[in-house]
Amino acid sequence: GKDYENYKDTFTELPFITVENMPEAQIARARQIFLNDILENVGVTKAVIREVEEIIEQLFTKGTKELKDLKSFFNMMNSESSFQGDHCMLLSMVSCSICYEMNWVSPEIIEKLCYAAALHDGALEPSCLEQEFAYYGRHFIEEKYDRETFEKFKQHPINMAEIISKLPQIPPDVDIVVAQHHELPNSVGFPRGLSAQSISPLGALFSLAHEFIRELYLINFDYDKIATCLIRLEKNFKQGRFLAPFLGLVQMVEKHQLRQEKK
Repeated sequence: GKDYENYKDTFTELPFITVENMPEAQIARARQIFLNDILENVGVTKAVIREVEEIIEQLFTKGTKELKDLKSFFNMMNSESSFQGDHCMLLSMVSCSICYEMNWVSPEIIEKLCYAAALHDGALEPSCLEQEFAYYGRHFIEEKYDRETFEKFKQHPINMAEIISKLPQIPPDVDIVVAQHHELPNSVGFPRGLSAQSISPLGALFSLAHEFIRELYLINFDYDKIATCLIRLEKNFKQGRFLAPFLGLVQMVEKHQLRQEKK
């Protein structure tokens, strides 16, 4: 309806989405409809969405009660109108869906991916938020930002990982996944420039999901161009510890396309 259209039109325009004269309940409803539409159009099934939503809800409850220092980060993921909240939700769903396609599913792994999605950008300083959004847009140019700000931006994965590593309530490996979420094949990522062989398996999966979502932003969620996204990703991600997650991603998308053809 109209609420959905208003929300959809602003989705990729600004880092923090605001819809004037729309009650919060309507924003939340429009947001959920739109996010689910995105997820289903890239191959995340309704069954996976429901299961991951339940786990995320449990993490929110646990996080706000037991991890009060991180309450703001969990709230950010659950925000009805922020780029970061939408990005985190998409990331949790896509990364978990790839897990299912790889037959690499356990409650522990799904929980780790959901924690990582909720917290991975928690250490971004306000001065760096614009850069995180620009990284997802068409005009990410390092020279646009002063060197000090850009270096801070590149360190946010490690800074957040250090915070997580000091919290025994958070499962093991979440800090590693968060530290590696901007690492890319061929050692061109940051902050450490890890290779496709040296990144952790779960870190590789999460990084691939992160880049796939970035590709969706670049094509402005034009689902007819998803094949082009996969071709771009294949050039770099079909190697090392990225290979299995990449094949899982392709399988996720192709299964959706087959389901659509049968309708």
